[in-house]
Parts: sequence; C-alpha cells; structure tokens
Amino acid sequence: MFTTAHAVVAITIAHQTGDPMLGLVLGVLSHLIFDAIPHGDRNFFAVERHSSGKFNVVKDQKFF
Repeated sequence: MFTTAHAVVAITIAHQTGDPMLGLVLGVLSHLIFDAIPHGDRNFFAVERHSSGKFNVVKDQKFF
C-alpha cells in the first residue's frame, strides 16, 4: 500500500475512534489487512550495494 493511503486510513481510523490506543490497535490491524491485498507498489525502489560498502537507492523502472 502506498504511504499516502496508509496515512489516510490511519488518520481516518484515529479520528473515528476518538481513542488514541484503540486507533493505534485498529491502525496496525488495518495495515496488516490492507497490505495483504496486492496493489502494485512492490519494488518501487531498489537498493544496490557497491564494493565500497555504500548503499544507493535507485528507482525501479518496472513499477508501471
């Protein structure tokens, strides 16, 4: 799930419950449930490690 969608769902749940702890629990549960649905954002970024030991984050061209 895209970060924006996660944020919108979490904010909506927290706002509707009115209880921070219940919102947290339901937010985590919704995160797990919605991440089980395939939605096309896998491999959005790829991490490459160079021989120097440094990591680079590169955009994956196979996203769409």
